[in-house]
Amino acid sequence: RLEQLYGGVHAGYMKGLVIGNRDDLDPDTFSEFSRLGLTHILAISGMHVAVIVGCLLFICSTLRLTREASLTVVMCLLPAYVLLTGASPSIVRAGIMGMIGLYAARRGLLKDGLHILSAAALAMLMYNPYFLVDVSFQLSFIVTAGLMIFVPKIMPLLSFMPRWLAGTAGVTLVAQWVSFPLTIYYFNQFSLVSVAANLLLVPVISLIVLPLGMTSLLLSWVWMRGAGWIAGLTEWLNDLTFRLVGWMNGSALMTIWPSPDLLWIIVYFALLYGL
Repeated sequence: RLEQLYGGVHAGYMKGLVIGNRDDLDPDTFSEFSRLGLTHILAISGMHVAVIVGCLLFICSTLRLTREASLTVVMCLLPAYVLLTGASPSIVRAGIMGMIGLYAARRGLLKDGLHILSAAALAMLMYNPYFLVDVSFQLSFIVTAGLMIFVPKIMPLLSFMPRWLAGTAGVTLVAQWVSFPLTIYYFNQFSLVSVAANLLLVPVISLIVLPLGMTSLLLSWVWMRGAGWIAGLTEWLNDLTFRLVGWMNGSALMTIWPSPDLLWIIVYFALLYGL
């Protein structure tokens, strides 16, 4: 369906963005996203689950289902999306956390994010202990934990900004700071414009392009022409994204790092928390 809706490089990009299938993603596009630290956009994870949950809850409310019924329906549908997207460690983590969070919301229980994150990690490691040495698993859990711990601490420092901008800036900065040691350990490079790229592009892609892509895919089953109109708008936004990514990569602000040892990484996180 996505190949019918989108042409050329857009088809592979939208398959990666919407359903996590990167088999047909243009290598040059992936390389440019990688240099700016934007590949997490193409890894199905919490952002995608959040959009799916939001869309499904909106549909349930439109159908006038009760709150409890809506939460139950979404909780039961999440595993289907996890399986559809290939069940990578990051999407399994997000799916388990989503289901636990929805269950807690339905029961009116205290929703402690770190406990939910820990339960998801424990469940996955009991199933397959070798997830512990998977880069996707490590990045997914450490960035999620970092967001939960550090974002509330940094928000007071960003109080001079409008609330919506402060939230976006806080999440972007924390995600970059927390993922930095693992990024240079595994990939040995870090772009100095990565923060700006994430700040500009992640909100557009997650809040506009991804929902449009999902809408066009679902609508194509009932109204192909309408889905084609949405796909056309999405391709226009993708072209803008590709041009901006190419321009940022042309700035040549890429730094090369050796892989640090474990002690350096521990000290880094200790100093970051102390700061």
